[in-house]
Amino acid sequence: MIATMLLATPLSEWLGKQFGHRVACLVGAVCLAASLVGMSWGVSHGYLAIAVSMVLMTIGLRTVMTICAVALVDAMPANRTSMGAALNDTAQEVGTSVGTAVVGTLIAVLVTTSLPAGAWSDALVSSFFHGERVTYAVLAGVVGALGLLGARSLTDSHDVEEAH
Repeated sequence: MIATMLLATPLSEWLGKQFGHRVACLVGAVCLAASLVGMSWGVSHGYLAIAVSMVLMTIGLRTVMTICAVALVDAMPANRTSMGAALNDTAQEVGTSVGTAVVGTLIAVLVTTSLPAGAWSDALVSSFFHGERVTYAVLAGVVGALGLLGARSLTDSHDVEEAH
């Protein structure tokens, strides 16, 4: 994911320069939602499907993160840009923590009330995969909706530099 994140940065910046913040963010959100649909499907179809979905997810994350960071810092007065950057970092950390907790909780709720101490039965493994499929499908819908709402709040600025 780290390599994909690094490699996706020029693509994200190109999207922002070419189409503006709003469209670039929508493209990133579509990549995220599509990757979650792919993860939901991929749970039953092996590692390659999951790996491809994770690459698409990382491209979407990089695009949304880049565009939103630039938009946030650009919206701040010149003497408050460091505060804008700190707010962006905090939002990313809180989002990661909450997202991890929500995904873990959803899967746990959908799987079982307690895990066995030893090997998992076939039924429990099947239940776990079902929980993952449902969780990823629900998250795809949430990400799609939030992406549309978030993109509406962005401008059509084509700036991709955080500091001027």
